[in-house]
Amino acid sequence: MKKLITSILIGATIIGCTKDTEVPVATTDVYVVGTENNGIFNEGKIWKNGVATSLSNGGGEVSPSSVFVLGQDVYVAGTATTGGNFAKIWKNGVVTNLTDSTVSAWAYSIFVSGQNVYVAVNKTGAKIWKNGVFTDLTDGTYGTLASSVIVSGADVFVVGTSRASKNIATIWKNGVATHLTDGTQEAEARSVFVSGQDVYVAGIESDAGRMLIAKIWKNGVGMSLTDGSTNDQANSVFVSGNDVYVAGYQSLDIGYKAMLWKNGVATDLIDSTGDTLAYVNSVYVSGQDVYAVGVTVDAGISIGKLWKNGVVVLTGNDLSTFTSVFVNTY
Repeated sequence: MKKLITSILIGATIIGCTKDTEVPVATTDVYVVGTENNGIFNEGKIWKNGVATSLSNGGGEVSPSSVFVLGQDVYVAGTATTGGNFAKIWKNGVVTNLTDSTVSAWAYSIFVSGQNVYVAVNKTGAKIWKNGVFTDLTDGTYGTLASSVIVSGADVFVVGTSRASKNIATIWKNGVATHLTDGTQEAEARSVFVSGQDVYVAGIESDAGRMLIAKIWKNGVGMSLTDGSTNDQANSVFVSGNDVYVAGYQSLDIGYKAMLWKNGVATDLIDSTGDTLAYVNSVYVSGQDVYAVGVTVDAGISIGKLWKNGVVVLTGNDLSTFTSVFVNTY
C-alpha cells in the first residue's frame, strides 16, 4: 500500500532574525476512513497520514462513513453490519453504540462543536443525534434520509431527503425543514457546508427523462453541474474562500468517472477511457491543497484512493473503499 508522506520544514529562519530563530511551521495530518476486505469481512479502518488502524477490532464488519477532528480528538461515525445494522461513533478508537439491535440504523455524518457531538442518523426516518439524545427530523416515512450535518454558531444544519410522492431534497435548520426541490422529480441532498452567511448543498435531481443531474444549491437556489445527458451525482461540497468544490462522478457507457467541480468547472480525477473507473465520496480543502477520496474499479476490483491535487497519494488493498477525508492543520 502506498503511504501518504507529509513533509515538515524545521528550523526555517526569518530575515533579520538570528540564524537560530525557528519559525513555527504548521503540521498537517490527513485522516481517511473506509473499509478494507481482510479475506473474511470488510474491516472498518482509519488512516492517519497513510498508517491504518482498525475500527473493527476483530468484532466484525464495520462501514465508517464520516471522520471529524477537533484538537487532539478524532471522531468517526459509521455502521456495524454484523448481526444487524448498528449506528456507532468512535472517539479516539473507543466505540459508543448509538442504537441497539431492536431497529436497524445507519450513521452517515458527524460534526463536533465544542463539547457537543452531532450525528446524522437514519433509524425509522431521518434523525439527528446530539450527545446521546435523538431528535426526529421526519415522521419516519419510508425513504426519508439524513445525509450530512454541520454546525455554524448556534445553528445546526442537516441535509437529506424527505418524502412525498417522490424524494425531495431537504435542508433542516435547527429542525425546521426547507425543501430544495418541488417534488415533481426525484431528488436527494447529500452534503452541506456553511461559509459565512452562505449555505451550500450538494446532491442530485432527476430530470423529466429520469436522468440524474449533479446539482449544487447556494442559499436554496439550485445550479446544475451536468446537463442530464448521463446519470451523474454530486456527493460532497467544500468551500474555501471564494471557491466552491463539489465531488462526485459522471456516468460513462462502461461505468463512471471521478469528477471534481471547482466553481462549476469539471475536472476528471483519472483517465476513465480504459478499464479503470472511479467515483469520489468526499472532498476537503486545506490551504492550496485539495484532497478527495473515493474508489477506483479496475477489472472488477474496487480499490480505495486518496487524491491530493489530482495525484493518488494513498491506495487501499483490493476490495477497499474510502468514504471520508478530514485534514487537521495545527
